[in-house]
Amino acid sequence: MVAGLTSAGTVSANAFGATPAAVVPAAGEPDAVAKSNNASPPAGGQGLWYFPPVETHLIRSKYVAQTYKIQVARPSRRRSDTARLPVVYVTDGNVVFTLFKEISHMLQHLGIHPFPSFILVGIGYPSDVPYAGSMLRTRDYHDPYAPNWNNLARELAKSYWQFEGLLFPEDGIENLSNSRGADNFGDFIEKELIPFIDEHYQTIPRGRTYFGHSGGGGFGLYTLCTRPQLFKNYILSSPGRFSYKGEDISFRMVRERLIEPARALHGVKLYMSIGTDEDLQPFYYAAHSALVTDFFRMTAMLKDAGIAGLDLMIEVIPNETHILVWPIAFMHGVQAVFGLRQLGGMIFPPGEGKEMARGFSETK
Repeated sequence: MVAGLTSAGTVSANAFGATPAAVVPAAGEPDAVAKSNNASPPAGGQGLWYFPPVETHLIRSKYVAQTYKIQVARPSRRRSDTARLPVVYVTDGNVVFTLFKEISHMLQHLGIHPFPSFILVGIGYPSDVPYAGSMLRTRDYHDPYAPNWNNLARELAKSYWQFEGLLFPEDGIENLSNSRGADNFGDFIEKELIPFIDEHYQTIPRGRTYFGHSGGGGFGLYTLCTRPQLFKNYILSSPGRFSYKGEDISFRMVRERLIEPARALHGVKLYMSIGTDEDLQPFYYAAHSALVTDFFRMTAMLKDAGIAGLDLMIEVIPNETHILVWPIAFMHGVQAVFGLRQLGGMIFPPGEGKEMARGFSETK
C-alpha cells in the first residue's frame, strides 16, 4: 500500500496491458480474432477476453489540501496480455468517468474501425455524488491569469447548495477563488498522480492524453502553455472562459506563455471543440461571456501563430449546448488524437491571417 492511499480494488501485476477484443489481434497472432469468433466457450465460463474491474484509489496530495478520488478503467484483455498502453486522463471524474468508461468500451469493441486500447483515468473527489466537486474544481482549475472571482464563487456556491454532499476546500471557502490553484493541481497531476499510475499500471509514459471540459478545458489550455510536454495529446472541450468583462485573460496567457517564447512542442496534438448553441444558455449571458465567439478568436490566433510541433485540430459541433456537447467531444476527441477521425474546416498557412488583415486594412 502506498502512503496516503487506499484502494477499493486490487492491483494485480499480471493483469496489465491488452489489445482490444475482436478488433486488433495480438502481435504475432494475426488469426487470433478470427479463431475466437468460431471457438466454443472454454469450460468454467472463462472467455478469451475479460474486462478488469474498475479500481478506485484515494490519493492525498502534498501540493493541494485535498484527497482525490482516482478511478482507473482498463480495456478488455486476455489474461496473458502484458502490452503497455497509453493513458487518457479526464477531469471532473465524479460526473463523467462512468459514462466515458462505457464510451471507451464502445469505441474499442463496437466501432467500425480498429481502435487502440487505452487506460482511462478519472480525476475526481472523494464522493459518489456526481456534483460533489463542483466548488473544488473552481479552486483547482483557476489559473493565475484568471480574475479574482470572489463574488462569482459565492454565487456559484449558492446555486450548488441545493445538492446534498457538496464538498468545500478544507481551508475555507475563500480558497475557491483566491488560491488560483491550477499550478498546485498541475503539480499533483505531474508529480503524484502520473508517477502513481505509471508505477502501478503497464503504461506508455509518453503516451498520455488529457481531456477536460469547460473549466477543465481551460486548465488543459493553461497546462499546454506552462508544461506542454506533460501530455502528448490535449482534448479541450468548450475550454473555460477566454475573456471576462472585456479582459482577454486567456488570450494574454497564450501569447505570453506559448506564442511569444516560441516554444517548440515536439509533436503535441491539440483538439479543441465547441458547440454552436453554447452562448444561448442563460448562464453565459449572466457571466458576461461569449464562449463561441471567443473560441473562434482563440483558434484563429493559434492557427496564425504556426506553433512549431503543434498539430491543431478544430471541430465545431452543431446544435449542441455546453453540457450536452461534453460526451460528444470526448468521443470525437479521442478518435482525432489517435488518428482515426478526419476533421474538416479551412486550412490557412502560418502567417496568412496577418497578411490578409494587413492587406484589408491598407485598402480602407
